[in-house]
Amino acid sequence: TRGVLYWLTLALGVRIYSPLNYTVAVGGTTSIGALEQVAPALVTGAGTWVVLTSTNDRDAGTPLTYEQTIANLEAIRNAAIDNGILCIFLAELPRGNSTYPGRLLAGAQLAYQFRVRQAILGWRAYPGIVPIDCWEDLAEVSASLTSGQIKLAAAYDGLHLSPWGSYFVAQRIARVLDLVLPPNDMLQSMAGGAFSADNPLGFLNLNPMLTGSVAASGSGWSGNVPTSAQQTACPAGGVTAAASVGALGDMPYFQVIVAGT
Repeated sequence: TRGVLYWLTLALGVRIYSPLNYTVAVGGTTSIGALEQVAPALVTGAGTWVVLTSTNDRDAGTPLTYEQTIANLEAIRNAAIDNGILCIFLAELPRGNSTYPGRLLAGAQLAYQFRVRQAILGWRAYPGIVPIDCWEDLAEVSASLTSGQIKLAAAYDGLHLSPWGSYFVAQRIARVLDLVLPPNDMLQSMAGGAFSADNPLGFLNLNPMLTGSVAASGSGWSGNVPTSAQQTACPAGGVTAAASVGALGDMPYFQVIVAGT
């Protein structure tokens, strides 16, 4: 949950605010427990809820039926409507894979998962309710139709979202919030932030596209681009940027680690 919020903050900046205590119904909570957290959620005064719950209904000590799960989620939905809250529901996500087969669903519980997904995705006509479907981003396509597997790189334990999985979910949510939130009207207050003598391109490094086979473009670069490039971000020194590439399962990534003061 916090990983999704991290990416949302990057995507939307100061347009959203959600401190840690605004995150309710975590740590193995079923939809029953999530429903019990409606009152604390209302106390926060938040204008938007993002609801990702009920997967624990499928593997609790006494699994709930899909009718019970849907009834609990409908109660959360109705509370949001009654209080004028924009409520973004994430339809059930894939789970389990070859590395974590214990997270896979089968039989009635797999069927229940899809019934709950179908119910959530049918709520588009309700005022202020926005269902979001991340299945195509996260599902292992070769296996998803039979066992609902999540990509190895999308969850660090076959259930809880990895940084990659959180990124794809956050991007879907950000598309909704970008349409309803006021624009970012923060004004530049100093010249050093962008396009100054210390930062002529408006980026942390002088080769922001990491072009070239070696790190010869731009002042302060060393190493190969982009696999091991190192650069002093500011001619005044103190801040460095190190680039690298890698892969999480079948999903490649590129990262730049910025360090210093």
